[in-house]
Amino acid sequence: MRRIASKPISLALVLGLAGCGATTELTPAGKADRVLGAPDVAYTEAAGVRWLVQGDAWTGRDQIARVLTPVRVRIENPGPRPILIRHGHFALTDDSMRRYRTVAAYRAPDAMPQPIPVVREIDASGFDPSPTYDAFYTAPDSEAATLWQDVQLPVEEMRRRELPEGLLHAGGFVDGFLFFQHVPADAGRILFRADVTSHDGIRLGTALVPLAAHE
Repeated sequence: MRRIASKPISLALVLGLAGCGATTELTPAGKADRVLGAPDVAYTEAAGVRWLVQGDAWTGRDQIARVLTPVRVRIENPGPRPILIRHGHFALTDDSMRRYRTVAAYRAPDAMPQPIPVVREIDASGFDPSPTYDAFYTAPDSEAATLWQDVQLPVEEMRRRELPEGLLHAGGFVDGFLFFQHVPADAGRILFRADVTSHDGIRLGTALVPLAAHE
């Protein structure tokens, strides 16, 4: 992967709640299948693709986890078709059906108009990253923008470890973090959702992993 020097930015970040401050961890709940030897990692299979989800894996700066909810996701695609990975395909929902969407720091409204070049720290094989990313938050008056607050986040760290968008080929895998709108620790049951989409945009199914929120 090309190595390019990076630089920090100040961005206006969309927060899902008016009050954020405590970090929230998400752990497997209920009848979630757990990885043998790693009880904090849940997994499921959908449309032949394996999804591993860990909501307490963030070891970076607390500043990030106090305004966002980082979730580590590993996607393994045994085939036979390539799978399209887009941030808009992921969401967390609670029992009230409130959706916590992914937040791409480099495409936040006050960010630089071009992607921030950094050296990624993700693990992948058989994966072609997208040169550009779809933006969910496109303007301050977007439907989901309930609160705007100027914050200084270590954006480079987020970018290095973020699960990139791209095309996951048969036999490949990709492993990285998704940053969701902040989930409160008292949110209770949380459902991780991922739409499984073929390379040509056909929806093949939905991966669902039950989680529980707590401090």
